[in-house]
Amino acid sequence: MTRTRTAVLAGALALTTALAACSGGGSDAGPSRSASHPSPPTSSPATTSTPTTHTPTPKQIRAQVTSELHAIMKKQPHGAISVAALNTKTGQRFAAGRTSGMWTASAYKLFCLSALLIGRSASSLSDGEVDSAERAIENSDNVAGYQLFLDAGGRPGLIDAAHTFGMHHTIPGESDPTFTTTSGSDYLKLLEAITGRTKHDPLDHSARHFILELMGEVESDQRWGVGSAAEKGTKFYNKNGWLSIENGNGPGEDDGGLWAVTSVGVLTVAHQQVLMAVFTRHQPDYTTGVKLVNRLSKLIAPAVAR
Repeated sequence: MTRTRTAVLAGALALTTALAACSGGGSDAGPSRSASHPSPPTSSPATTSTPTTHTPTPKQIRAQVTSELHAIMKKQPHGAISVAALNTKTGQRFAAGRTSGMWTASAYKLFCLSALLIGRSASSLSDGEVDSAERAIENSDNVAGYQLFLDAGGRPGLIDAAHTFGMHHTIPGESDPTFTTTSGSDYLKLLEAITGRTKHDPLDHSARHFILELMGEVESDQRWGVGSAAEKGTKFYNKNGWLSIENGNGPGEDDGGLWAVTSVGVLTVAHQQVLMAVFTRHQPDYTTGVKLVNRLSKLIAPAVAR
């Protein structure tokens, strides 16, 4: 679909309702119990006591997640993983792996769109900017993504945006924005701005909803990654990236054809809104990278869900 300036805010009310629902708490009612109980048979076998089930504490769950994550990291090339998650209801955070140096691949397009909208309303976007935004986020179109990069002010614009969003370990790529480096924790800061979780909101209400609207309409074959950890039946918002990094790029932008595979987004876990960013690199191929990102997403979700 193609959006015009007048249609850019369509659906914002519905999106507001959906996000409010996923950020709220809730609990399922327990199984119903009968008010009366049948009499036991006059002759019955000896009964055995039911073992007491132990519900792990959040601290124990986090320790288990950390242990399993470290085991995965040991089997990966050095510095291949950076993950982070935040429960926006409880404020519980989890982060592990590298704190910088992770290639964004096409996840840079979300950064560019957010940079473009700093201090602007969604309705101020031109028809061309709306079209580029739609194709870059929903379809991960590379031409559209690069146009967003230019519209956002190129590399200097992204440097300024990183400062605005508090992404202090994010460095725009030298030869191409797809080589932008970051970390899971830094991209959580971007997601916090997109969901209005920052003290000094750099994005206004309409801008945030426009970005989330596009993230919620990503085409079906790009709905892997953080969404694999979402509660069944809930809507999630994502932007993924995947890139085979050949040699011959700018300094520090070579990897011998190995893959960077990434996924960032907003999802619902245990009836609560969770922001999540998963970055991997040095992967042998796209499929292996996607499987690892899915696995990491599902693994770290319980560390922030209660």
